[in-house]
Amino acid sequence: MFDRSRSESAMSEVRIKMTKKRDGSVVSRFERPDGTATWQRKDPRHATFFAIHDLEHYAVETVLGFRRGFYGLVGEGWDLSDFGSPWPRGPLPADAEPAELIVGLLDAERATGTRATATEFNDRAALYYSEHGLTNPPVLDDDTLEQIRDVTAQLIRRWSATAPEETLELTFAVEQRSQGALMSSTVDRVTDPAPAGLGAQPITGDHWTLELKEGWTLVPGERKGDYALKPKE
Repeated sequence: MFDRSRSESAMSEVRIKMTKKRDGSVVSRFERPDGTATWQRKDPRHATFFAIHDLEHYAVETVLGFRRGFYGLVGEGWDLSDFGSPWPRGPLPADAEPAELIVGLLDAERATGTRATATEFNDRAALYYSEHGLTNPPVLDDDTLEQIRDVTAQLIRRWSATAPEETLELTFAVEQRSQGALMSSTVDRVTDPAPAGLGAQPITGDHWTLELKEGWTLVPGERKGDYALKPKE
């Protein structure tokens, strides 16, 4: 079982500030709860695309409740330069991948003008996961997909109404962990520093303990830094 007796979490906010410049560029600044920030300027050729892309992320991650997608990772300390090769912080965690995939499919919709059904979304997500050796692709229903589109449309209208040298401001709730493990709301994933070792029982890490029932073991997962529970053979 998981010993979470010392785990505490509280909700805080990342402040999102997107400023239109007179030359057509966009400055995006994300301010963390600890007072630090990361920012980036997009040149006029790509500014509109990436501004809407970031707003799509906001819609996807708020509607679906992702807490370790793009904005959640920024809140944890990821800088914008960390989201790409050479990936200085390592690969994206599990619930960042569905967010980026769903946003990518929305980008494709925007480019082609063709709206996909939830079934088509799910088929494309399943194909992507299969081709990349991943498991548990995201599954959306039509109501949820429409809600994401509605929130995105509202954000795009607000962005379109933002004048040059003005700023669109949003807040994104992030979960702040003080000690122990951060467990997903579906209790199918725990995020914490890697265990000190896999051989001894109980297995321990930074402020957490995992005691396995007889017949179960913890093994390295598909990606570096991931571990999975499996029955012993």
